[in-house]
Amino acid sequence: MVRPEKGVIRPKILVRLFSGALGLLLSVLASCATVPPTGQSPAYPAGYLRPSSLWGRLNFDPSPRLKAALAKNESLKDVVSRAHTLWFSLNLEGLHPQSWRLIAQGDYPKALVGLVLDTKPHWVQEKSPVPQWYDQKAGLWVILPEDSLVAAASKPFTPELSQWSPVVFRQVPWQTVHGTGLYLEAEHPAELLFGAKGARLFPIEKLILRLQGGKNAWNGPVELRLKDARAAEGTLFLLKLWSASQRLTPNAKNPLMSSFSNLTWKVQGNLVIGEGLTIPYTVMEQLVNHLMAKKGTP
Repeated sequence: MVRPEKGVIRPKILVRLFSGALGLLLSVLASCATVPPTGQSPAYPAGYLRPSSLWGRLNFDPSPRLKAALAKNESLKDVVSRAHTLWFSLNLEGLHPQSWRLIAQGDYPKALVGLVLDTKPHWVQEKSPVPQWYDQKAGLWVILPEDSLVAAASKPFTPELSQWSPVVFRQVPWQTVHGTGLYLEAEHPAELLFGAKGARLFPIEKLILRLQGGKNAWNGPVELRLKDARAAEGTLFLLKLWSASQRLTPNAKNPLMSSFSNLTWKVQGNLVIGEGLTIPYTVMEQLVNHLMAKKGTP
């Protein structure tokens, strides 16, 4: 039997070393899947959202008037006044919001915000199952996951739902989101846009908004994503008919629909793109007031 020379690593030992190193690497990668990334990318706060039918990001920097308007809401005043960015997710059942979550990013020292909440008479701290504050009047729960972030929701936070998650974080197209005043994605938005009857006519898989903030409104294109180019061509034809009917009988109760009816639509592959969308900040104010009025929403 020939013994290996000194300094020569035998094949079996090499395999064991490689297997051990691979196992260690896999365990590290597995732990990284549920731990917030170091360095905190600009999309980092999205990890505190949850998968939903609608989500997005709002940048307050180009729209100080909107920030001032939202700060008028007593329950949101302390949160919004210090925010520079809001991440949000919303689950809809038809046209009705069933649950929502808001992540405010800004000047929020964790200890200081907790102290402020403790001194507010309408906020009650609950320490189980996770430390959180509850405003019964607004039906609003708040947690402080870390410095610079405040998370609010329409449902109580559980240990699982209060942790940073990579699911939404990995789905954020940050190169696209960056630089927008309002970025929004909505899954199967036809009923939201055109009502129950319209949902059967428009097989839209996703709506994407990439809007820039102006003085009183957001402006930019709207993108409707379809299954294929054929579906996009059919949707374009129906959109032109719908837009013409809307211009003949304007919907005064829904300014957003009026904005959609005035867009210039075109097809690019499986996308239908509308140019020139304008959404007044008052629409966001109305939405927030509506959500805050839905206290007790399950």
